[in-house]
This record gives sequence, C-alpha cells and structure tokens, in this order.
Amino acid sequence: MKKWFTLVAAVALMAAMACTSMAFDAGDIVYEEDDDDYDTVSTLIPGEKYYVILVGEDDYDYDEKPKSIKWDIIEVDDPNEDDILEGSKAKRYADLSSSATRLRTGSGDTRYSWGARLDIKSISASDYDDTIEVNGTVVYKIDDVEKELDMSFSIEYDEGGNEFEEDVMAFEFERNDDIEIDFPDGDGRLTGTANKDFTLLASLDTDYNSTIGNKYPNANLYFYNGNGANLTYIKSARLHFEADSDMYLYEITSGNQLIDLSSTYDSEKGEFVVSARELGRYVVSDRKLNASGSASSSTGSGSSSSGSSSSGSSSSGSSSSGSSSISNLRALIERNFSNRFVLLSYGTEYGVMDKALTFSASVDMSGMNTSNLVLYTYDGANNRLIGSANKPTVGADGKLYFTTNTKGYYVVSSGALSK
Repeated sequence: MKKWFTLVAAVALMAAMACTSMAFDAGDIVYEEDDDDYDTVSTLIPGEKYYVILVGEDDYDYDEKPKSIKWDIIEVDDPNEDDILEGSKAKRYADLSSSATRLRTGSGDTRYSWGARLDIKSISASDYDDTIEVNGTVVYKIDDVEKELDMSFSIEYDEGGNEFEEDVMAFEFERNDDIEIDFPDGDGRLTGTANKDFTLLASLDTDYNSTIGNKYPNANLYFYNGNGANLTYIKSARLHFEADSDMYLYEITSGNQLIDLSSTYDSEKGEFVVSARELGRYVVSDRKLNASGSASSSTGSGSSSSGSSSSGSSSSGSSSSGSSSISNLRALIERNFSNRFVLLSYGTEYGVMDKALTFSASVDMSGMNTSNLVLYTYDGANNRLIGSANKPTVGADGKLYFTTNTKGYYVVSSGALSK
C-alpha cells in the first residue's frame, strides 16, 4: 500500500512540474520546435524564425494585443570592423514584425502569450564572424500605452564538422589547411586547400528534385543540392561524385536546366571530378538526360575581340596560341548555338581573381539585343561555359561594360545561349 501511494505522489509531482516548467515571460526569445512546443533560446541561428515574448502567460489578455511593434534601438557588432552597426544596417541581421502573434506556449488557463516574430536573416560569409552580438530595445503599445523591452542575444551558425548537412553550417579553415568535406550520403566530397583564413557557410542535401525526376521516370537519379556557397577561397576546389563508369553527371542551372559534365569522369578513381567555384546543384543518372549544354560545347554566331579594363590591364589575345584558342572556341560556339555573341579575353586560362574587375571594350555588336546581354566565362579544364549573374551593359560611349571576378575567355551573348 505504501508503495502505491508513493507512485501516485510521484506521478502527481511530475504532472505539476510539466504544467509549470514552460511558463514564458516578457523578453524571452522562443523557438517553435514542433507545433505549439516552444523552447527559450539566447543564441539564434541565421535563416531561422523566432518570437520575442511581449506579454507572458501570466499577464495575457486576448483583448490587449500589442500593436505598433518596432525596434527603437538596435545595435550589432560589426563582424568586419571594431565598430557598432545601428539603424537599417543593424536591422538587416534581425527583422522584427510590427504585428503580434498569439502563441500557445502553455496549458490550462495560462496557455497563451503575445509574441512578435523575429526573423534572423541569412548572413554571407563576408558579413559573418564567430558570434555576432545584438542589443536593442523593442517598443510597442497596449491600449495606446507605450511599453519598451530591452533585449540582447547572439547570432551564430552551428559549427560544421567533416560532412555537409541540410542546414547551413560554419566550416572554419586556416591558410593552407587541407579541405575534405563529405556529402551527406558518403558518396562524394569537396576537396581543396584553403588559400587564406576563412569561414565557409555551406549546406548540401540529397533531396529528390521532382521537377527533373518527373521528366525521367525510368532513370535512377541521385541529387546533390548545394546552397551556392562561394568556393573561391579554396585552391583547386574539386567536387567528387562517386559513380560507375556507365553513369552520367549533370549540373543543374537556373530553371532546372541541365549541363552535361559526364566527360569529367575519372576511370581510375571511379568518380566524376569537377572544378568548382561554388557549391552548386548536380544530379547523377544511370540514363542519359536531355541537356541544354555540355562539357564539350558552348554557343552563337559572332566575332572576337579583346577588352580593356577600367580596373586593371587586359590580355590582347594577339599571341599565336591565344588567337588559335579563341578561334577554336568561336568555331565551337558557332557549331552548337544560334545566338550572336562576342568573345573577349583576360588571360587565356580560366581562374578566379581575388576581387572583381570592371572591363570595357569597343566591339561590334551589330544584330545583338544589347538590352538582354548574358556573360559567360569559359572553363577550359572542364570544357564548359559558366554563366554569370552580372549583366553586361552598353554605355553612353557605345562601349561594352561588364564586371566579373573570373579571368580567361569571356563570351557575351545576345540572350541566354540556346540552339
């Protein structure tokens, strides 16, 4: 009998603890782990959604919803300098909603709180440090009475290990470190050498791409979806995809277009090996797929030219080897694409520069749609054209202008390259 009463008492105590352990107060920052299951946090991860508790469970009133919520003061430690960011520059790290949300944070009569959504923005590697400290004051009104709430929290990515994950992680390297990060399923990796101290903010998952998969129901497809992380601080950056010799590799570009990279297969290693300047998206297939381009082809109908740089000197491409290479590239493009284009060069081998340069060139663009120009750089090692997000323009002086951090042969086409 005594044991029975002891068990009942223990169960009652646990129930009481469960009912009181989740109470939240004004100023708490909470994260929704599952539906209506919240935890308090003080270190926030970029790209995630949180809530700032404005009215806790004990003071909650349905008819007293906070309004006019905003940052009165927000200060962020500048990750690049020994300084403090304020105002709009600080708000780009943490965006606070102006309206309140009713959160079911508890149970029983005190089960609700009023909170304001706090979005922690994704941060580029250049704007990230190990930990970013944020301090501020939130102001809001309840029944036209203004209230304020002091806050402080830190922003930090989880530290990466030796494998990519679906969430962005911070991989820290020192100059000359050997880099090897495995793909999630262990059938590929990124390799190279750090050419400076830097932090790589990267993620990669193997989620199935149904848009592409639905086009090829009979193919076995293996997807590798990178977040586009910049790999330019990695010398000899290579992506390795383990596969049988009768399989195919494709890069997935915008609009789920495919570029055939199957020619990068290394039979001795039993894998595709691709030179990369970003952690892009790829698919390995046991069947040949329809591609808009390949590692042995490019695009158009046009003329070649050499450019002059407004930020540095450019190669004239007048040497016999340079002229031969640019002529061969032009012929290759003309065989495979219908666009009009011009060719320019800054050196003869593809590479990534430490900083972007802006080039200008006097070229004949007759018959080209100069309002829809597209820039590509030719990667000779992988025999492919790499598109750029930077749009070339024609200045008032009639010259062609474009900005890029790559070097080698450039293709400026009238519209995206197509057959």
